[in-house]
Amino acid sequence: NIKDSIFERYPLKIFNEEVNFFINKSKIDPTDFLVDEPIEKSVDYDDKKGKKHKVLFDFMHIKKMQKIKVFLTTKNAGIQTIATGFEFEANWLSPKIGGWFIYIHSDSLRADMYRNIDLDGLDEEVKHYKEFVKQELNEFFKEKNKEFDNFLDKLKKDDFYPYKEKSSSQSKVLLFDKVAYI
Repeated sequence: NIKDSIFERYPLKIFNEEVNFFINKSKIDPTDFLVDEPIEKSVDYDDKKGKKHKVLFDFMHIKKMQKIKVFLTTKNAGIQTIATGFEFEANWLSPKIGGWFIYIHSDSLRADMYRNIDLDGLDEEVKHYKEFVKQELNEFFKEKNKEFDNFLDKLKKDDFYPYKEKSSSQSKVLLFDKVAYI
């Protein structure tokens, strides 16, 4: 699994062909890991003081993976590095959404903000930025999730849908809906 591990750590460098990795004399080919071409999105972020920042989102649909991993990146001595990361989860996501790597970067945000991302209770700017990132991720995946949402609308209108009345737990409903979709 060394090929997968190297790809997970350096996907942008591999995609941009800034560096080449060889395993047993075979070059790692970035297209081996992609479902589609990466999607780049530039979004304006207004900080708490009203200053605008360009934030770049790189969405990469990945094969052989079912998790959505988000990486906040920053430049250290001119080299793009991962400052922190987390898994994005939402109970409304379609089971077919697949695996994604999402890299988020801004040249104008302070690098120490990413390092303090877990301290959002102490820093209002960090909390505000996390809400912005969550909103952007939700918007992107809601667009990708329309087929699942349309299916759920039809399913819930069906006469034989078992959860028209209140269910004993929300997790049962979510599990039923996702299994029915699959």
